[in-house]
Amino acid sequence: MKARRSGARGPAGGLRLVASAGLAAGAALLAWGLWLPPKSADPAPEPAFGSSPEVEPEDHGPTPADESPPSANVALAARVLDSLGRPVAGASAVVAGPGGRILARARTDSGGLLLLRPARQALGRDAVIVIADEGAVHWRPAPTESAWLDELVLSSEASILGQLLLPDGTPVSGVELRARLVALEGDASGIATAGMEAIAAEAEVRVAHTDPLGRFDLTGLTPGEHLLEARLGADESWARLWITSHPASLVSARERSQREVVSIDALLVEVVATDGGGLPLREGRVRVRGVGPDGSAFETGGPLDSARGQRTLLVPAAARLELEAQGAGGLRVASQVDLGDEPTGVVRVEMRALGLPGVARLLAVAIAPGGGALAASTSLWRLEDGGAQHPLEVAPDAEGWIGPLEPGRWRLRLEAVGDRDPRHPTLSLPFAPVELEFELRAGDARRLELPVWSGQRLVLTLEPPREGWEPRGAVEVLEPGGWRRLSFYDQSSAEREGLPQPGRPARSWTPIDPAATRLVVELEGREPIERELDLPLDGDLEVVVALD
Repeated sequence: MKARRSGARGPAGGLRLVASAGLAAGAALLAWGLWLPPKSADPAPEPAFGSSPEVEPEDHGPTPADESPPSANVALAARVLDSLGRPVAGASAVVAGPGGRILARARTDSGGLLLLRPARQALGRDAVIVIADEGAVHWRPAPTESAWLDELVLSSEASILGQLLLPDGTPVSGVELRARLVALEGDASGIATAGMEAIAAEAEVRVAHTDPLGRFDLTGLTPGEHLLEARLGADESWARLWITSHPASLVSARERSQREVVSIDALLVEVVATDGGGLPLREGRVRVRGVGPDGSAFETGGPLDSARGQRTLLVPAAARLELEAQGAGGLRVASQVDLGDEPTGVVRVEMRALGLPGVARLLAVAIAPGGGALAASTSLWRLEDGGAQHPLEVAPDAEGWIGPLEPGRWRLRLEAVGDRDPRHPTLSLPFAPVELEFELRAGDARRLELPVWSGQRLVLTLEPPREGWEPRGAVEVLEPGGWRRLSFYDQSSAEREGLPQPGRPARSWTPIDPAATRLVVELEGREPIERELDLPLDGDLEVVVALD
């Protein structure tokens, strides 16, 4: 029922509104929104929000010709109800214009009454009203003139019913999902969505969990496009799901009962981390890093299960994962897993920190001239401040590890068993013992590779007459014990029988007796090439032979 203006003046000289006795509260609210006192030195105070303006009985006297000019603002009033018809108190509302500009903002009072007063000149055909409360959102076009909008219902009856699967079809169970509304249904211009984002803090996201078959029900949603985020544990951060079966990785919420498959571009990573004794890492934590399908880096992780040292993580699909586990006593182990260009499914990673909590371990390896390991005896002394040394009886395990050892300073003596390299039995150079002082920290699993050969090397380069020419033959050297046929090692320390790799900058080398005097290169179908040798007292002897 509309109020009619009377010619009677109020106590302050303002224009009074009169209405019939049956005036509704909403009409009174709109009337207050329209009431504007004339300019004066002592204007009447504006009534508080939620109260009704002064209303007097009808007076059909003459209407003066000098009525007040239109207000600079329009009044948009309504009562906001929930889906059960109950008033919604404290709901947030805005009037949004092009570009997401907020033209007015208000909240409903205890009776669900709402009054928005945007500037008249700012309103246009594209302006909309957006109201949100606890995840439910209502929007509609905004009138360009003052109006009572009747009852606006906040309803959230849409849902997303789905089944979460990895690309290989594996169901993802036990995942906590949440849906965040990012685009309102029917909002082609995006203005209503921008208005919703301005009051997004008032909206509650919906949460659900997947069952053993990966099924989930996200209900009570506002119709529109939703972003799904997931986590496997309450201590993990939320991560966006990249959904291969949906454009832009968004899922539409609507009134429906059909369950749809939601295939995600992700991996389930099962990590098991133990210490050097095979026990779960005490107070262990794991961290996983990688680059997701969109090219952005991600990092996630959390504590390991204390009973099994295990943790399952849901991560974006990545061609390479970098993992690191840490535990009590300074234990740490890192691993890198290459999964290829199209990683799918479940990845299991077992990580073993070779140390033990609070102590250290040591593996000492004697290295022969060709880079291979030799049998060796090991002696250890514990060093103390002041120079005291305490020998330790060494008992390596089946893999050669010594320990547990106390953290601190140690001295090691490594001596090859035998006096000759078994691959070069005629070489008259003995192996020399090696001694080294070093520091061990709690949790260390230190591997030391120490060369025990004290001789010199012959570095031989063959220059072929043309590219791609492969000579055949052998190289011999005259040592005090007689002529010895050589085998060479390339830069990767792989042994190469016969001639060295031809061409620069290829550099092949072999151990040689400093007393060697003559070098012969024998090629098939050619005369032998001989060179006199004069080895330096230290360092390598480099020889270049041109194969004309």
